[in-house]
Amino acid sequence: MLQSTPALFAQETTLQFDQEQIQVQFTLNDALHTVKGWFNLTRGTVEYDFASGKSSGKLVIDARSGQSGNGARDKRMHRTILESDRYPENRFYPGSR
Repeated sequence: MLQSTPALFAQETTLQFDQEQIQVQFTLNDALHTVKGWFNLTRGTVEYDFASGKSSGKLVIDARSGQSGNGARDKRMHRTILESDRYPENRFYPGSR
């Protein structure tokens, strides 16, 4: 049993995220209130190497899908902060690049 344990951790693992099952949630704290919301995941894959502890991959978020529950705030967020019409995707890269 002990001999198989190092072999397990020497492997690389790939995680493929299902866009139908994943929602990216956010919380923004302000002096007056806390804003919570979410974005849809477009696609995502993360590779993890147990031996080195390093990860890589890419998560792609649909910037246009962002909602906080307040229509006026969301409209401003999309128009002036995210510019989601101009930049419809946000990409996140786990690990160091």
